[in-house]
Formats: sequence, structure tokens, C-alpha cells
Amino acid sequence: MSQKQHEFKFTRYKCIVLLMQARVHWDDDTKSKLRIHRPDLQDLQDLDKELRTEVSNALLFASKEVIKALSKFSKNPAQEEFVEATSAMRKDLWGRRERIDKGILLGAPLTSEVNRG
Repeated sequence: MSQKQHEFKFTRYKCIVLLMQARVHWDDDTKSKLRIHRPDLQDLQDLDKELRTEVSNALLFASKEVIKALSKFSKNPAQEEFVEATSAMRKDLWGRRERIDKGILLGAPLTSEVNRG
């Protein structure tokens, strides 16, 4: 994979991770931070639609493991599925599997330093 392809994949994965975080931690603070960068995402239906679009787009560049984990998250947007999907992305990007303990990310807030990749 070229450097440019890797950067593209990294940027897309960052966007997907932020959307998944917003879905898992949907509260007033998350909504306001998300709307700064994505004013089109007004409610959970908008966010779910965007996540489904990202999963569809990922078919073009993501590994089979990432696609399976993203599909699982789409069906059940919970912390455990979030951790599984981000672990698969890490493996796809960096070639190593390091399981992330779900307790580490519990309640992880959505950062306001979002790149709309």
C-alpha cells in the first residue's frame, strides 16, 4: 500500500471512529460538538444513516475484518462493538492485533478536534 493510500485509509477510519463515538455516547455535549463539524447530523437517524454510508464506502478500502466489525457495530452500536471495530482498524492500519480493553474507552468523550475527512 502506498503512503497516500495509507493516509486516505487513516483519515477515513478517524472519521468513522468519531461517528461511532458519537453514536455510543449520544448526549447533549456530544451533539453540540458533532454539530460544529457536521451540522447536517441533527439526530440519531441522521447519524445512523451516515454510519451506514461509511460502512458501504469502507467496502472499497477496508479489510474484511474491519467490514465485519463495522457491520456488527451498525446492528448494535454499543461500547463492546466499538472496541472491536477500532481494534480491527488498528490491525488494518498498522498490521498488528492489540486488543483494546473495553474498560479503557468506557465513556470516552467525543473530541472537539474533529477532522471532517
